[in-house]
Amino acid sequence: MRYIIGTSFRVISDNKKLVNRILLPGTYSIYSIVKKEDKMLYTFIDSTFKKTTVEFNTCNDADLYISKNRNEQLQILSTTPQPELNIDQIN
Repeated sequence: MRYIIGTSFRVISDNKKLVNRILLPGTYSIYSIVKKEDKMLYTFIDSTFKKTTVEFNTCNDADLYISKNRNEQLQILSTTPQPELNIDQIN
């Protein structure tokens, strides 16, 4: 999770990069983040204090959505477990 509660971003109406528009154009802040079963529920609050809850599969999915709206690039780290290195295998 890279973006925390209070992070603000704008959704603009002419953002062609976002194929699946989730929020209407406007300014939003992250209001809450809750894990429910195997999903992440992000609640966003807009400038009129209206709350909208969006379900993402992972925090990374939410981070990517937010970063695109903030026009930022993120390096998402792999969640694939890496093999353990046995010190005896080095020599």
